[in-house]
Amino acid sequence: MGPGCGEDDGDNIAWSWHHFNGSSSGESATYDTSASSTNGIAAVRVQAGAFEGNTLETICSSTLKYNPYN
Repeated sequence: MGPGCGEDDGDNIAWSWHHFNGSSSGESATYDTSASSTNGIAAVRVQAGAFEGNTLETICSSTLKYNPYN
């Protein structure tokens, strides 16, 4: 389910992964992104994953950040 697709209060919404194919250790990419919801956004988390083909091998997650204005 994506943004604006039948969201209900309390739903967890996941956006698709961005692809970065780094060829050597230490390479990085930066993505500008935004999110909105008519129900408000209570909290967010950022995740990064390492894939082998289409298989998710490892994942790192940020701490959950709560929206003080929601």
